[in-house]
Amino acid sequence: MDQYIFFNDFATGCEQDTALRKENEMMMQMPFPTLRGYAFQLFETLRRSAWRRNLFTGKQAGLESISDYKSFLNHTRQYLGLQEIPLSQITGTVNRTKDFDRNFMPRKKHLCERWVSIYLTSERSSWSAIRLYKIGPKYFVEDGHHRVSVANTLNMKSILSEVWEYPTETYRWVGYHNRSLCCSAKQLSDTSCLCE
Repeated sequence: MDQYIFFNDFATGCEQDTALRKENEMMMQMPFPTLRGYAFQLFETLRRSAWRRNLFTGKQAGLESISDYKSFLNHTRQYLGLQEIPLSQITGTVNRTKDFDRNFMPRKKHLCERWVSIYLTSERSSWSAIRLYKIGPKYFVEDGHHRVSVANTLNMKSILSEVWEYPTETYRWVGYHNRSLCCSAKQLSDTSCLCE
């Protein structure tokens, strides 16, 4: 028998929320022979939840990409060292926009083995630091997407990270090129918004 829990993918509205609650309740009640088996079940629950959220909201669910900002940034970056970074401020990625949704829930089946391995490691020892790029108050993951995903699942508040920061002075010129990024620039660097 397949080790994953499956249910109606086409539930809508309240039915969708009810289906997810029932699935979570079923997982809590099921006897798992191994922690690994539980981790596989948990991964599949998260993946399907991310899939449904994308389907029923009709919104682009992938992670924000640093490439949306990079052409406007000073390419000289500064190493800030090891820091505990709040997970709520880790909002984007360098190169994996389609693998995780904006809550870092996994979206692709091929992520399963690595995700489960990270989850099991969390039960035995601490993780190595992830690698982040900082732009204003936002952080973008270069290495450590699975660790951020599992950390969110475990309701951790922060994660140990190696951080590099891009100066944001050049954001004040973004408005000449892209209105939405100009407004983001205002939020990130407290500069005037040129598109107003």
